[in-house]
Amino acid sequence: GIMIDDQLNPANRTARAGLQRIYGALTDDMNTAIATNGGQAGQQAWQRANAITRQIAERRDVVAKIVGAQGDKAGESVVDRIVTMASTKSTADAARLQQARRVMGAEAWRGISGNAIARMGRNQSNLFSPDIFLKNYTQLSHEGRRLLFQSTGDNNLFPALESLANVSQRLQSYSRLG
Repeated sequence: GIMIDDQLNPANRTARAGLQRIYGALTDDMNTAIATNGGQAGQQAWQRANAITRQIAERRDVVAKIVGAQGDKAGESVVDRIVTMASTKSTADAARLQQARRVMGAEAWRGISGNAIARMGRNQSNLFSPDIFLKNYTQLSHEGRRLLFQSTGDNNLFPALESLANVSQRLQSYSRLG
């Protein structure tokens, strides 16, 4: 299974179809051996173990898409990927965002959240701009905002950002009125 999943090694990709056939045959043999020797309780335990292993692999894949297969993506790229998952665009993925939140520790998530806020409000001069913040903040889905900012452990952060967005929106309205 590990050899099939190793997509970084070109030698393993070329033999992938053969490895999958061998893996399938070994799985069938193991299933038969467990059914013969362990009965229904043994098969249920094996199925639970497979389900847990599948969940771990899915979570590993989610994290790899965010931080790189070797954990080598730059910090800005990681923050951008997480903000993209929180957006309202077709690239949004609240389920994966939630998985990423579960996998990361609270401290790491607070760092991601803080960097996302800083990046959403920066203009080209690297200064905070209410207009740019509002534009980027409103591109996040409500669920994405909640996951990104309300799950940091700071109960005041999400309401403060909502207030900042409201104030920024009013400033834009007043500017248009002259």
